Amino acid sequence: MSLTHGIHMLTGGLYNNAIPTEVADHIAAGTPRAVTKLFHQRMTAWLKEQDADLLAGLENKGFETYSGPEDAGFMFRESHSQ
Repeated sequence: MSLTHGIHMLTGGLYNNAIPTEVADHIAAGTPRAVTKLFHQRMTAWLKEQDADLLAGLENKGFETYSGPEDAGFMFRESHSQ
């Protein structure tokens, strides 16, 4: 995931100057895991499309790419493991 597309898409809707961080934290913590996972799966698929050239270039050079557990992205990897 590139910073060009990724961070803003994953955090920009909730963590921004319009919503206090404390409120955003409560919303994030109060969202059921299943909903969060679906959101991350959709965003990961979209980000893979946006970064298709970057990912293809990396794979062509021998790098492996990973979309996270169940294609839910890197943010779901450790903090949301079962």
